[in-house]
Amino acid sequence: MENSMETGLFWICLASRHSSMFDEIYWKFINTRFFGPFTTIEERLSLLSAEELRSMNTFVEEEMRQASEGRLASHYSIDELVDL
Repeated sequence: MENSMETGLFWICLASRHSSMFDEIYWKFINTRFFGPFTTIEERLSLLSAEELRSMNTFVEEEMRQASEGRLASHYSIDELVDL
């Protein structure tokens, strides 16, 4: 486990297992490790291809639809997850 903490694999596995926490884990632990210090969201978006941007927009539209229908998965903070 110590090795997975050093390589960042621990955070990737945790985010994969608890998708409701992916965003929080990604921005707090994964993003900087693999892409350097965060400056702006526009800078991060510039790393994506046109196809990746289209896919992301489709995903966001679906998430917004689910949220408006009350079907979006619950979100847990890291502290809440540790208490599970």
